[in-house]
Amino acid sequence: MMRITYKGVSKKIFISSSKICYNMKIHPLIDREYRSCDLLEEVFEVSEWLKEVRYLVPIDENLNAVGIVTIDDIHKHPYGIVMDCDIAKPSAKPNDTIFQVLEIMQANDLHYLPVFENDTFIGVISITRIAKRLAEHLINSRLNYPNEN
Repeated sequence: MMRITYKGVSKKIFISSSKICYNMKIHPLIDREYRSCDLLEEVFEVSEWLKEVRYLVPIDENLNAVGIVTIDDIHKHPYGIVMDCDIAKPSAKPNDTIFQVLEIMQANDLHYLPVFENDTFIGVISITRIAKRLAEHLINSRLNYPNEN
């Protein structure tokens, strides 16, 4: 049995194997195709783009990705430029496990994390991709867990 808590909601799930998912790396789940924006872009413009995508990757003057910006960041800083937003989020590495990343997301109330390998931005991991992978694993493993009342 394992208890997962996210945003104050705690759920018990029953797992037949202690190895399930604990060693699953995020590497295959990383979104490597992303849209970017300039650090000096107006927040208003970025908010329009975020109606089409869940996050953008701000690029600095050296064309390096420096983090991610989401609609939540824009709501906290509705005026100014992207650089004014909280783009420097905790990050993940490609060899991190799903549960390591979930812990970071939970501790920081985030749905997306930038992924860096040797200080180079390689993409973004999302809680949605992790949830889909865990669901696929449960279905493929034909694990049974009791209904909670």
